[in-house]
Amino acid sequence: MLKTTRVFLRNSKIEDLDYILQIEKDASQTGFVNLWSREKHKQAQLNALTDHLIIETTDGTSVGYLIGNQNPDDNYELMRIVISKRGNGYGKEAIEALIGRAFKLTTHRFWLDVRSHNQKAITLYESMGFVTEGILREAVKFRDSYVSVQVMSILRQEYEV
Repeated sequence: MLKTTRVFLRNSKIEDLDYILQIEKDASQTGFVNLWSREKHKQAQLNALTDHLIIETTDGTSVGYLIGNQNPDDNYELMRIVISKRGNGYGKEAIEALIGRAFKLTTHRFWLDVRSHNQKAITLYESMGFVTEGILREAVKFRDSYVSVQVMSILRQEYEV
């Protein structure tokens, strides 16, 4: 589907779900992502407007997954990204490829939300040109407390500059 110099993004398959659920479980321990059921992932795989993609290195090693969705208002939402081999730039490269494809199509606004305590991701998104639109205060329950969510986006004209 999408290829860069180091990663390849391909449509996920049913047989990828064990891997996806395992790395999602690991990421959920940090509070950066909520767990989805196997059935919810299957539904996303079948949705024509949803990208449910495995991120692989050029040698075929799976290093993560991402889910994105195009809506009728020409907004593309990066719904989730989980990287199992963090710190190597695979996530950034995968997002850059996805943004590039989205803006070549009809997308006007590419957006995401990120938990406010995930400062490493916020710094990454800012370095890619994302702008904070607002904070959803204590919007997500994590363990016995609530965490805030930061909404960030990049517009086509900002990306093309």
